[in-house]
Amino acid sequence: MMQLATDTGGKSVVARYASDLTHIYQQIAADVPSLYRVGYVPSPLVRDGAWHRVQVHATRDDIVVRTRSGYYASAR
Repeated sequence: MMQLATDTGGKSVVARYASDLTHIYQQIAADVPSLYRVGYVPSPLVRDGAWHRVQVHATRDDIVVRTRSGYYASAR
C-alpha cells in the first residue's frame, strides 16, 4: 500500500487499532479543504509509450506537494 500511495501521489496511514481511525479521519478531513488538482499537458506532445518523469515544486516552504512520479505517454 505504501508503494501504491507513493506512485500515485497519495498518502498511506496505518491503523493498528479501530480506535486509531477517529484520529486518521480527522487528519483526512483537515487536509481535504486545501487539496488542489493540477493538470499537465507536455509540450511538445510526445506519443512514444515511454515513462516520463514529472516533478512539481512549491515556491513556499509551508506547502506540502504530493504528486505522481510520472506517467506513461500514449503510444498513439
